[in-house]
Amino acid sequence: MKYHKLKKVSKLSRDNIYLKYDNQFKLECVLDYLDSDLTINQVVRKYNINGRTNLNRWVKLFKDGKFETHQLNNMATKHKKILLIEKELRKLTRELKQTQMELLAYRKLVDITEQEFNLPIRKKYGSKQSKN
Repeated sequence: MKYHKLKKVSKLSRDNIYLKYDNQFKLECVLDYLDSDLTINQVVRKYNINGRTNLNRWVKLFKDGKFETHQLNNMATKHKKILLIEKELRKLTRELKQTQMELLAYRKLVDITEQEFNLPIRKKYGSKQSKN
């Protein structure tokens, strides 16, 4: 698992087990929650977190910018880069679909024009052009 179990002895000498999660694990959980359609409870179950209060607190700290370790900053920067790349990919995919639709429309326009006016618009590959 991605967490460590720590024992702590109370004043009454009873052993209580506390779970301490490392910062990388916390950030992974927070980013998974923020970037997906999963609910808090689903993320808690997915990562086997002890209680939803922990995840709520981590999300609040993340949103407030209080996750201030070097490792977390690097991970957040990498995550932001990934998000930017994914956003650019979605934009380029939309533009490609738009361009493909325009090409199809132009081809259809040429087909209709050639049929209606009996004009050869497309270049016939392999045939020699006449010299004028």
